[in-house]
Amino acid sequence: MAKVTSPNDGRGAEAVALLVKCPALTLEQAMLAVRFTVADVTNRAKQAWIRRRALLKKELRVPTSIHLKSSDTTGSTLTVSPLKPAAQSARADAKRLAEHKKQAHKRATILYEQQLKKPVHHPAQRMSSAIVVATVAK
Repeated sequence: MAKVTSPNDGRGAEAVALLVKCPALTLEQAMLAVRFTVADVTNRAKQAWIRRRALLKKELRVPTSIHLKSSDTTGSTLTVSPLKPAAQSARADAKRLAEHKKQAHKRATILYEQQLKKPVHHPAQRMSSAIVVATVAK
């Protein structure tokens, strides 16, 4: 039996269909399920054939909630919220943390500049580094 080395191999279409049906499967698992040999599964070119034909997992993602709003004039509008609440709150937390770091750096820079403007011959007027760190951390 001759080896099939064409990207148009029927098993490739079966693997794509399986990936669409079960998006949690990895590419290798799908290839093994549709009778690819272990050598074929490890072949990067054959993986690429299937990967190019398969939809991306983010395109297969089902929206977590759909809200229909009726209007009296033309019909209804569809609103889709694609992010799960946990992912949404994680992004919001990361954004808040980034903003906090940015503001802390800004405060530290301003405080450092103010300390440099103070006269050198009066060290009591300058803050120690521990006090600067504690002030910026607030």
